Amino acid sequence: MTRNASTSSTPTTVCEDLMKKVQPSNIHHMKLLYLPSYFPPEIYSDLHLDDDRFKAFVRAGMQMEVHAPIPTRGIDSSVRRSAAREEKLYGNKMKVRRFYAWNEGKNPVGRALRYFYCWMHQLYDGWRAKDVDMLYMMSTAPIQGLSGAALKKIKGVPFVYNLQDIFPDTLVGAGLTKKGSLIWRIGRWVENTTYRNADRIIVISEGFKANIMAKGVPEEKIEVVYNWVDENEVTPIAKEDNSLFTNWGFHAPISMCSTPAISARPSISMSSSTPQSNCSRGRRYSSSSSAPEALKTNSRQRWHAGGCPTSGSSLCSRWSVFHRCIALATSA
Repeated sequence: MTRNASTSSTPTTVCEDLMKKVQPSNIHHMKLLYLPSYFPPEIYSDLHLDDDRFKAFVRAGMQMEVHAPIPTRGIDSSVRRSAAREEKLYGNKMKVRRFYAWNEGKNPVGRALRYFYCWMHQLYDGWRAKDVDMLYMMSTAPIQGLSGAALKKIKGVPFVYNLQDIFPDTLVGAGLTKKGSLIWRIGRWVENTTYRNADRIIVISEGFKANIMAKGVPEEKIEVVYNWVDENEVTPIAKEDNSLFTNWGFHAPISMCSTPAISARPSISMSSSTPQSNCSRGRRYSSSSSAPEALKTNSRQRWHAGGCPTSGSSLCSRWSVFHRCIALATSA
């Protein structure tokens, strides 16, 4: 695994270190309560990170209780219908309970209502959960942090928050709201409440750390844990095996999955593993969309943006990206 980080912290060590301070005798019998917005078999952006985290928690002797909506994202109706309402995973160390929630659509209002419904259901499920030692929450949807804050007070247990997206900053960057708007003010209240009540906040970069410290979060609360990737699953593709050369007429070396090819004429690639979400309005593409302008210093360079259009292609074209986007700057 490559974490590309200067820290030895992991989500597991963050939880363990915190538990040592509050319940040192219970460190190897810890039970985590996890209330995700998305959970396998759904396809979502940090699926492989979740799997690695869960395996690491099990290796550390932890147990997990998960309450999640029945799957909707990135799957077909047959998978949704067949999803078990209750099951045990990871050698019976994780107990999963799923509740009904309607299909997630593309309408932002409908999605917000679904998030709120799931949040209310999970808050109730979390209140009923027994023998919980620690709360572990992700930042999608942003209101999940409020569950952690409320349940921390109700149950009197530590709360660890894993920050993968910073809201409402992301919405402002995407042009969906403005600083000072009602949505922005509500988002900042949610953000401040979450940060204030979290015992530890895991962030994915030094930039995230600086961002939330500027908002008043003490440095001692923050752990930088970079997102990682399995190097065995990210490999260059030889030109003769790469269909992009024939389908798109590229002539320069190209490497997919964001692994640069070793070549005297380098190429740049950006790709998404989750076509349903990663190339959406909520993502900030200012740097990638300005790359062609920056590359004008070399007249031989060309900019290509494309992918596999889906039912959301009109939205993607509006934002100059496609679902399963591939943005390539190649030498002619």
